[in-house]
Amino acid sequence: MIDYYETVDFDQEVWTLHYGKMERDTLRDVCREHGDDDREYRAEGCELFEYRPNHQLPRSVVATFDTEAEAEHAYWLLLLYNVTSADNAPLIFWDADDAAECCSEEIACWDGGRVEHLRYWLRTLDKVCEAGDLDPQAYVNMSDLGGVPLPDDVDTCFPVWAMDEKGDMLVGVGADDIENIKNYREAA
Repeated sequence: MIDYYETVDFDQEVWTLHYGKMERDTLRDVCREHGDDDREYRAEGCELFEYRPNHQLPRSVVATFDTEAEAEHAYWLLLLYNVTSADNAPLIFWDADDAAECCSEEIACWDGGRVEHLRYWLRTLDKVCEAGDLDPQAYVNMSDLGGVPLPDDVDTCFPVWAMDEKGDMLVGVGADDIENIKNYREAA
């Protein structure tokens, strides 16, 4: 199943993608939050230890573990296995580069639906790159964001980065404002 002696730092920060949201947290908190809420499966198929009523630490440790610290580590590995193998589990990215690649893929897949979706992933990419000391330009080409082709009367020097099917445009130097093409034309 898993190597119970595998070295995993549960206090390390990771990025998670769950229900279309990218968040930064510690691995232990991810396991705690997305783990086995009803505590039903933590011991299933595992003969490692009995559990205290609060299910936080092993009460008795089998002979394969020399210390309670090893048993507790195995407990968190078991929970990590449960979290990463569940149907509704978040994707765990162990470093900022992997998380940035995920954001880049979401941006590249934007099909011109809601421009808010594109803005969310661009902002998330910026946040991930800032945290990981990475260059966002290595992950996205801002001059080719896709979406609906811009009409000839739209001045891209505004700057206008992309437009969705409803005519909402991603605008502004930081690509963080949204303006409808009707309002743009009225103001021009």
